[in-house]
Amino acid sequence: MRSSATDTPAARGHELSEGRYIGMGWLDRRDLMRWISLIVQADPHARIVLHGVSMGATEVMMTAGQPDLPGNVCAAIEDCGFASVWDQFADNTVSMYHLPQRWMAMPALAGMSLFSRRKAGYGFRQASSVAQLAHTTVPMLFIHGTDDAFVDPRQLDRNVAACSSERKERLVVPGAGHAMSASTDPERYWSTVDRFVSDALAG
Repeated sequence: MRSSATDTPAARGHELSEGRYIGMGWLDRRDLMRWISLIVQADPHARIVLHGVSMGATEVMMTAGQPDLPGNVCAAIEDCGFASVWDQFADNTVSMYHLPQRWMAMPALAGMSLFSRRKAGYGFRQASSVAQLAHTTVPMLFIHGTDDAFVDPRQLDRNVAACSSERKERLVVPGAGHAMSASTDPERYWSTVDRFVSDALAG
C-alpha cells in the first residue's frame, strides 16, 4: 500500500500500490495496520481517525476489529461499506449481472470464492466486516445513502448491529447514491463527521 500525491493510502492493486490481487478490504486491513504502525513509530502520542469510502470503508471496518489495533486509533468512520465480500458479490450477481439467485448465482459465487482462496489467499465469506465489527471497541460512525444502487443500504443495518463498540452512530443521507453522501448533502455530512471526530478526540 503506497501513498498517493494527496498522502492518502491507496489500497493494494490501486494507483501506485503493489499487489496483483485486489483485497476487497480483507487483505488491505493488514496494510492499513502497517500504516498505523508507521505513524505511531513516528509519533507515539498520535491520535488517529480512520475514514474510508466504499471498499475503503470496508477496509476501515475490518481494521477496526483487529485485536492488535493500537490504542492510538480513537475513532473510525465508514461510508457505504459492505457487510462481507460474499454478500456484496451475491447482491451484484443479481443486480448487475441478472443471474438467477438460486441455481446460477450462488454456485458461480462459490466457485469464484474458491478461486480467490487459492489465488489471492482469502475466501469471500472469510472477508467479513460483520465478523470483524464484533470485536470493535473504538467509536464508529456508519454512513450510507438511501439511493445506493451498488452497496445495498440494508447492509448498513447489518454493520451497525454487528458493531460491539459502546459508542456507534449512523448517518443516512436521503437521495445519495453510492459514495455520493458527502456531495449530496455536504453540510450535514461534514458537520456530522466533524462533531463525531471532536467528541471522539475529547473522550
